[in-house]
Amino acid sequence: MKRKKHRWIVLLIFLPMLTFIFWSFQTHSPLEKVYSADRQYSYHLEEYNFNKILKELPYHETIYKVFLYNEITQKTLFTKYLGGQTYMRDYFGFSDEDSRLYFDKTDYYELPSPIKRKVVKQQENKDELGSYPLISPEEINTIKPIIRKWTDFYNLDLAQARLVSKDSVCLNCPPDTSNMYYREYTAEQNTSKRIEMFYSPNKRYYIDIGILCESVNGKYYDFGYYDDSQTIYFTDRRLKYNQHLFYFGVSAGVQSVFWKNNNEFFLVGRDFTDESLINFFIYQYNISNGTETHYYIPVSSFGESRSYRLEVVMKEKGIIVSY
Repeated sequence: MKRKKHRWIVLLIFLPMLTFIFWSFQTHSPLEKVYSADRQYSYHLEEYNFNKILKELPYHETIYKVFLYNEITQKTLFTKYLGGQTYMRDYFGFSDEDSRLYFDKTDYYELPSPIKRKVVKQQENKDELGSYPLISPEEINTIKPIIRKWTDFYNLDLAQARLVSKDSVCLNCPPDTSNMYYREYTAEQNTSKRIEMFYSPNKRYYIDIGILCESVNGKYYDFGYYDDSQTIYFTDRRLKYNQHLFYFGVSAGVQSVFWKNNNEFFLVGRDFTDESLINFFIYQYNISNGTETHYYIPVSSFGESRSYRLEVVMKEKGIIVSY
């Protein structure tokens, strides 16, 4: 009988203690979710119940538990005692570069699959371009007939183009001789027969996008002798000027030029800033008005292996691509 009483006394003492300990390490008050850059994962923090008791103590800092969640499978991946805000302030959180959730500098959880940087970049690109206005119907009607061959080749929807900028440019002004890309006009440039150039209808102007070709036995060949840069020039044969328009490194490249008339032309190409960013661009020039209008066309996918310059431009110009 005494033993039974003893057991009940033990239970009455320890059961509340165990219940209290269990309650203390439960959590409440979930904070807002924080997502990985590609929104594949998320985490949120919850306060431990023992904070309700300890918060009355001086210098107490709220202690949290972290819950890591897979947004694709809709399952909790991991939970962990975390610590307070002081502990978390320097290193805690997702690392897009390492695909980890860090708890401190050396303690982390390796995510099951890497954070998709391509998705992140595409979203960043989409968000940035979304701040620019869409091309107007009037602009579409003006531009589309001129560059239709290029947009059809890549199946581009011109209605998705964004107006990025409209700037002043003087193509009939003397060139800046201090420009590192300044090119002196020479007598050899006063010709209307260079097949690698893009001439205006009256042959007064032409655009040089850097196509290199050689004449061999009466045929023109492109042997692919290019570095990773492209320098674009506008030439006025009457004023004997070479105006530098662009220098593109590996970040972008002009593929072709379309003349609307003797006063307006378009440069078209693709931006290669990042392999995850797919942007085609259009630069519209009006010589007499002195304007340069820049458009971007963002796309989600296209035939990456296709090249308008190689497949269309070279064929039309009669230049044989030998690579």
